[in-house]
Amino acid sequence: MRLTNLAFVFLLWLLCFVNDGAAHVKQLPECKMEEFRSTFFHAVGRRGFVRVRMEGRTLKQMNREIDEILGDQDDENCVP
Repeated sequence: MRLTNLAFVFLLWLLCFVNDGAAHVKQLPECKMEEFRSTFFHAVGRRGFVRVRMEGRTLKQMNREIDEILGDQDDENCVP
């Protein structure tokens, strides 16, 4: 019983340590997307794969485009 309590306390401490940022290392710089001009990002939707050209876009721009495509797919499958 005592070992279980000790393990529980250790897990709580570990969780606080990691969430507090004490265990985090320096944040890595954002990837240079210019290098991916002829590369595609693939996401999975309800109707199959979505293929989006990277073309030097930022991550936010790509996410917006993917969200728009997947949102359009949801609208098409919507049953009133």
